[in-house]
Amino acid sequence: MVIEGVCKRYGSDMRVIFYDLAYSGVKSSDGVPSTDLPSIGRDLRAAKAHINKEIDDMVAHLAHRQNRDSSLYRLPVEVSIMLFKEFKPKIPTSKCDSLFDLLLVCRLWHQIITSTPQLWSHFDGTVPYSIAKLVIERSQSHPLTVSCSLSDTEMVSEHKRQLDSVLGLAILNSTRIKTIQIRSRVWLYQGLADLLEADTPMLESLEVEAGIPESSWATTGMSPRSWFALSEGPLLANLVLNNITTPLDAPRLSNLVSLNLRGASVPRSPDTLLDVMMSSQRLERVRITGGRDTSRTDTWEGQLGPRQQVDLDRLEELVLDALPSWFIAALMASISAPRCKTLETWDDGPDSMSRGVVEGLDEMVWRPGSIQAESILCGTSDAGKSIPIIDFLTICIDTTQVVIRTRRQQANMYRKLRFWRDDVDLFVGRIVEVLLGLRHCPYLGFYHIGADNAENTFQLVSPLSLAVERLYLDHLPACRAVVRELSKRDEVDDTGNTGWSYPNLSAIQLLYTSRNEEARSSDADELVSLIERRWGGQDGVAPAEIPALFEVGFRSGSSAYRYMWDVDEDIQNIVPHFTLSDYDLVEWHRKKRWAAGYDSNST
Repeated sequence: MVIEGVCKRYGSDMRVIFYDLAYSGVKSSDGVPSTDLPSIGRDLRAAKAHINKEIDDMVAHLAHRQNRDSSLYRLPVEVSIMLFKEFKPKIPTSKCDSLFDLLLVCRLWHQIITSTPQLWSHFDGTVPYSIAKLVIERSQSHPLTVSCSLSDTEMVSEHKRQLDSVLGLAILNSTRIKTIQIRSRVWLYQGLADLLEADTPMLESLEVEAGIPESSWATTGMSPRSWFALSEGPLLANLVLNNITTPLDAPRLSNLVSLNLRGASVPRSPDTLLDVMMSSQRLERVRITGGRDTSRTDTWEGQLGPRQQVDLDRLEELVLDALPSWFIAALMASISAPRCKTLETWDDGPDSMSRGVVEGLDEMVWRPGSIQAESILCGTSDAGKSIPIIDFLTICIDTTQVVIRTRRQQANMYRKLRFWRDDVDLFVGRIVEVLLGLRHCPYLGFYHIGADNAENTFQLVSPLSLAVERLYLDHLPACRAVVRELSKRDEVDDTGNTGWSYPNLSAIQLLYTSRNEEARSSDADELVSLIERRWGGQDGVAPAEIPALFEVGFRSGSSAYRYMWDVDEDIQNIVPHFTLSDYDLVEWHRKKRWAAGYDSNST
């Protein structure tokens, strides 16, 4: 024998601890008869194959032993399954890790993945048919999540044939579908519509987003649909539609947990939305986002007036974005959600046909003691007790807009409300009345960035002076008005004692502008006089609490208020955090956007 064999040595536990190859060959074949050479060659080749197999087995065993000793190999199977759920059975790409990549890691992972049906519950409509079939087989009877994200490339003929066959496989197994997620660059072509209208008794969550088809789609020979009708079945929990419509009065949509409608999916009448909400008492999240040109009244249906009352005690998030003033006002007048933590409205503005309607709806909602108004502004921790869940609001007033928002620190109790009104002062006065009626009024930041009616607006807000912590004024009339207000002393009790107005101010920002040299000098004199009287104790009365921030800016050049620059150090001796700045237009616009609430990252 040329090869004596492979020797295995065992330890006390009978585990192989060492491998050895014993070889004793011939150094010369001169003494071997030539007739024996062919058989010896065959023996040698057989021995080589045997050795190679033994070595491969040894290498595999060592790799398996090494994997078993690793921390990942010692993970409980349940933990491994939880980690593997992050990977979907898709085609592996450089941008997307796939469950198929994990199959090649080790023997144990391969065994866990192939024997766990829930890891194969994600059905991607864009994969090859062979992979789709494998997913169906390995998921066994486990509920499926069907997703399909289509671009223009999937719509050409060669891709469409594959897509039809894959979606046909999903339709054959529609009774197992629990979630559907469809994103299409255009409306639904027939295969997607068939999937949505298939028998889906386990369906709980439905998400369909689509774009508007372009004229080039006519060359594809397909007729995309902008609507679908759900089959009969159990109630859905979550519905997301974008530019696709379905009858919202369908029985399956009568008890939703979350509702998200965008673009052309938004119904033309608020009555339709209110009917859905009224039938869905477990609603927790509602997001309604209009599209372009939706502010025109003639694109909407229904009466421009009050609606039925809808109580949503479980609602935690309500977003009404890019909708007409009357549409938002109608919903706000009808929805009662006292525990709503996140509320956002973005008013697209009124039109000539609906101005009177908006004023009538405002009068219904924004009145003292209105639970709806209180919940819109602050929320209430207990319905009817007026205990706000939000402790700070900023109110920003522009020429035609009022923006109300919370601080960033209260991300889980968020308000961002934009109201577009012709008579801003009337609307502000109503909000002030609501806040005055609260048992616990939140602290306020007050911003005025318009040039008109600043003094009148301050008179409206003055009853809330005890709650105001921050003032931001832009434009000369507003700055002058606030200087006069801060110079006042008001009665603080029935005995006639007086105190400074706005006693809890912690931050003041004033941005002046004036082209008149005489006016500039007068403004500077009044501002210095205010600082010396209010915080310097010049009048012999107790000074007000010194603000943590006092910033005065000028947009007409630093030399315009040279007197202020001359006494800057004297002012800082009274108010240490006083700063004087010369803003350029870029900085001014940035601050204006920040004050108006356009920058959601601002504190």
